[in-house]
Amino acid sequence: MKVSIRTRVVLGFVLMVALIIVTGVAGYVGLRSAIEQAELYRTLAIETSVAGRLESHVLLLHNAVDEYFISGDQQAIWDFDYQLALTKRVVKQVNKGSATAQTRAILEEVDDSLKRTEKNFQRLRELDARRNEIQSSDAADKTDLLKNIAVEKQDVHESCEFEETRIANSVESARESIKTRQEAIDSKLQESFRVTTIVVATAGIAEAVIALLVASLFVRLITRPIGVLEQIVRRSPSVAFRFGSAPPWPVDYVSENVRQLGYSLDDFYSGRKSFVDMVHPEDLEMVMTKLREYSRERDQTEFSREYRVITGAHETRWMDERMWVMPNDKGQIAHFEGILLDITERKEAEQNLAREQAARASIRETFGSYLSEEVVNEILESPEGINLGGEMRDITVLVSDLRGFTSMTESLGCRHVLEIINRYLETMTEIVLRHGGTIDEFMGDGILVFFGAPRPFPDHFRRGIRCAIDMQAAMEEFNKEGLRLGQPPLQMGIGINCGELIVGNIGSHKRKKYGAVGSPINVAFRVEAQTTGGEILVTPAIFNRLSEELVVGTVRQTHLKGLDGPVALYPIVALKTAENSLG
Repeated sequence: MKVSIRTRVVLGFVLMVALIIVTGVAGYVGLRSAIEQAELYRTLAIETSVAGRLESHVLLLHNAVDEYFISGDQQAIWDFDYQLALTKRVVKQVNKGSATAQTRAILEEVDDSLKRTEKNFQRLRELDARRNEIQSSDAADKTDLLKNIAVEKQDVHESCEFEETRIANSVESARESIKTRQEAIDSKLQESFRVTTIVVATAGIAEAVIALLVASLFVRLITRPIGVLEQIVRRSPSVAFRFGSAPPWPVDYVSENVRQLGYSLDDFYSGRKSFVDMVHPEDLEMVMTKLREYSRERDQTEFSREYRVITGAHETRWMDERMWVMPNDKGQIAHFEGILLDITERKEAEQNLAREQAARASIRETFGSYLSEEVVNEILESPEGINLGGEMRDITVLVSDLRGFTSMTESLGCRHVLEIINRYLETMTEIVLRHGGTIDEFMGDGILVFFGAPRPFPDHFRRGIRCAIDMQAAMEEFNKEGLRLGQPPLQMGIGINCGELIVGNIGSHKRKKYGAVGSPINVAFRVEAQTTGGEILVTPAIFNRLSEELVVGTVRQTHLKGLDGPVALYPIVALKTAENSLG
């Protein structure tokens, strides 16, 4: 067509020159206007997507709050932490790539809401902890305190619901603004089209044939709807596609963004590749099953799924697919249309979060039953400091046992025996945890305690001595309470040793626990066997480290099984640097 126009210009049609110039300018202006509006459409599409994603994530976050408010279980706390981390990540990603005031306004609202929601959720957990403390206490105003906590929890929950409503209103307002701007863009496009058409029609009076040709070209380049769509698709990170409704699923259309996956347009148009060929072998059966289901479906026309693909560079990427079933005039499936969005980063974030939660759960399961909550939380804050696989560690071993309790149980009923032993172990457990000890095992009326593992203490030997003195001191009050309950008095012996041991998870796949292996444990048991009621005996390994701080009784020389020669055992009377002693 251009050659024909230039030929006419050469023949002297001056008016044609003017027509070409006017038509070219009008076409250029119209094309630029359409491209600019398409860019605005892309921005609006991003803002709409951002609003929807954030609304969805905030809704899931507040659902987790509601679930915790109703059930108060640990799963709800994990769900909240997961949704909070995911929402923060989405806000961070969108904020990094956002350049529109509307989007930034939404992000500011969401960020404020997340901070308030996180604070409110923390308050709910604090109130639950306080409620549990009150329920286990004997406070006279227990009922009133519980009512006050319930009222405050309701207020905090209503505050969370208010945040959800606030975000919803903000997003709805943003959507109304987007709709208004879309209408303005449509109006501008229509006005641009009208002006350009008038100019071209006026130029057509001078040369009808060429005006028609120019108008036809203009209509093809500017007014056809696919023109704007192509501009949006070209600027979108998604891969748009259309393929047939039956095997071998021939590709009718694929956007240029498919090059991001390492494939060319010709790979698909030539039939060398189909979208099914890209699917990861482990996900292929699932994808094919779903595709066959879509082919038979008549009621549902929109589908979504997530799966992995193999790129042209042999990399594995996660894709989020949205697909629509497009029927023909007879109601039969004509073809499938859809988009693919790379969600590899999101999937990796979800997997990393899942691994982190699994690691935290494993640590809590391993140590929760024999460490205080504060120590478990400290380990969770720095899990790299704990080697569950096994390591050599210098620790202190404390072994305690009740004197004559086994023979005493023969004259007591089962219920009374359990009442006594449980009350005794409860008292001793509280003292051990207070001194940072790790209760490795309850052996009937005996207790095996570590100091210095898994949580390292430079003064583990001193902590063991202090703990033993407090344990013996507690027996006096324990026996007073026992006499009030009609229970016989008890006496306890304690043996303490220290040394290098292997500590870590011990056991089989079906059952394992954190423990220690080494001769210092055996020595501690044999030292404890030498004690009398109310006595604490320590080995030279302990005494040599604290000789300047210990007040000891008469040293006895004893032969211990497995050791050559007699061993000096030191009865502990007091610890000079501590305000406690054996009275």
